[in-house]
Amino acid sequence: MKDFLMQNGHLPTLCTNIHGGHNIQVGSENTQNNNAGFDPSQFVAFAREVLAAAPRVEIADALRGQNVRDASRLEEESTSPAPEPSRVRRPLDGLMDTLLQHSTDGVAQLLYETGRSLLT
Repeated sequence: MKDFLMQNGHLPTLCTNIHGGHNIQVGSENTQNNNAGFDPSQFVAFAREVLAAAPRVEIADALRGQNVRDASRLEEESTSPAPEPSRVRRPLDGLMDTLLQHSTDGVAQLLYETGRSLLT
C-alpha cells in the first residue's frame, strides 16, 4: 500500500496533536532539555552535616549508628558519577524518620528542617 501511494505522488503525512497549554515547539530542528531532577551536591552537604552533628544528637546509640549509616549511604550515592534518585531517597527517608522521632532534640530539629527543605 505504501509503495502504491508513493508511486502515485501521495506522500504519507504525519499529524501531531499536542494538548496541554504549554508552549511546545515541534520539529526536527528543536531540542528539549530536561531541567527537572535534583542537585546531588545538596544531598552531599546534608549528609556531611548529619555526620558532623551525629555525636551531639541526643538519641540512643543504636539510632545514632543508623543515622551514621544512612548519612554515609546518602553521601556515597550522591557523590557517585550517576546518582540514582531512588537510591538517594532511601537513606534520606531513613534519616528523616529517625530525626522526626527525636525532634525534641534541638540538633535533630535543625537537621530535620534542613532535610525537609531538600524534599520541596
